[in-house]
Amino acid sequence: MAKTVPFDIIDGFNKSYYQEFNPQELINCFVVTGKGGSKGKAIFPSAGLNLTNGIKFSGTKKGRRSYKYNNNMYEVIGERVYKIDSRLNAILLGNLGTETGYVGIADNGRQLMFVDGTGGWIYNETLGTFTKINDPAFPATPQDVSVLADRFLVSLGTNSVLFSAMGDGTSWNALDKFAITSQPDNIVGLSRLNDRIFVMGERTTEVWASAAFELSDSSFLSFPFQRADVLPFGCSAIGSIKEAFGFLVWLTKDDDGVGSVVMTSGTQPQSISNKGILSEFAQYENVSDATSFIYRNEQGHVFYQINLTAENKSWAFDITESKWLSLTHEATNRHLAEDHVFFNNKHYIVAYNQPYVYQLSSKFYTDDGTTIRREGITPILADPTGNEITIHYIKFQLKQGVGSSTCGKDYTPQLRLQISRDNGLTYGYELMEPIGDIGQNQYETVFYRLGRAKSFVFKYIFDNNAPFVLLNAIICITVGLT
Repeated sequence: MAKTVPFDIIDGFNKSYYQEFNPQELINCFVVTGKGGSKGKAIFPSAGLNLTNGIKFSGTKKGRRSYKYNNNMYEVIGERVYKIDSRLNAILLGNLGTETGYVGIADNGRQLMFVDGTGGWIYNETLGTFTKINDPAFPATPQDVSVLADRFLVSLGTNSVLFSAMGDGTSWNALDKFAITSQPDNIVGLSRLNDRIFVMGERTTEVWASAAFELSDSSFLSFPFQRADVLPFGCSAIGSIKEAFGFLVWLTKDDDGVGSVVMTSGTQPQSISNKGILSEFAQYENVSDATSFIYRNEQGHVFYQINLTAENKSWAFDITESKWLSLTHEATNRHLAEDHVFFNNKHYIVAYNQPYVYQLSSKFYTDDGTTIRREGITPILADPTGNEITIHYIKFQLKQGVGSSTCGKDYTPQLRLQISRDNGLTYGYELMEPIGDIGQNQYETVFYRLGRAKSFVFKYIFDNNAPFVLLNAIICITVGLT
């Protein structure tokens, strides 16, 4: 006898190394939970990009870093450093020593410092000056920069950190430094969280804090920092380190190679990689070029996004929902975003492959006109006793009636469906059903007569210039002989 039952298809990425064990994926969509929807959760589309509301720099150099300082946005495009005002006017400040690679940026409230492995530069916004740091005590190969207790700190690529005079990133003393000594290690990068500096080596992380101890004669201890903790997590890539909204996230490294993505809010870091993500990263040969950023979208979700150009992959961890998703551009390439800044109450990203700064928003359903392929792969549907299942239909509960004459070919948006009968190893040809034009709010998207098998996996695809909101699915099935 046929029965109609809900089929819970809403979840994040958790694809197994052997995908026939768990083929679940989520691409360019994220999970939302709450009181709405038939099951209290839904799938929403990831944000799109728009260049009309962004900046197109001249030349062919690529985007490297974004930073917000006071009331301006700063962009590193190739070797060039630009200051962007509230009207998106770009002012060239000067050049760094490199065109590619990681750029460390930090500010002390009065000065903005850039380091790129070949030198350091200071921008004084009050004076309007952009100058190279020429103090002979400043290291020749500064790898990263952060600020603690009104001093700039730079890592040297060894086990040492050098710190500046208080309040002045142009003044340095070769003796003003400390080293990580918990075990032999080289520093990968630096980040500040809750007024502590996380000094991340390849194998461990040391946490350092301010050490302003008052002495009996009312003077203060001359050395300004002390080690507060040692964490058994190293770092695989300097660009994976990112702090925002009280979270610090990075890609770890241990004696066996690349580990998991970990996150801390000030106490012991915890792995946020599920089995699917662990399996993915274990297969990557090169993660050293990883870049990342943290942002909060219009729906209030906080995301950590990590991009790996050599592997051509982008991933996002939804900190709000503790779920992973994949982000793509043109279906198979990594996402365009290299870095992000929230400026003028808008989200902007700098592209990794072009001298462009795009506006990022959930109001955009394409990447500046390029189709965004939104895709999900469901869990395996099977009878636990091994009986064959006949599927009479599957009904997708969607935000219906989203077609618009302004969307060109997407006047009648289509949901596409592929079916696997071997637990996600292969899929059949695509089926298509409309989800309704504007005003058809009660439209039903139903796929009929889907056959019989011992297991089913569904891949749903949406790539129209229109909203995609998936609430749930209902299936009508018969278990056993009909």
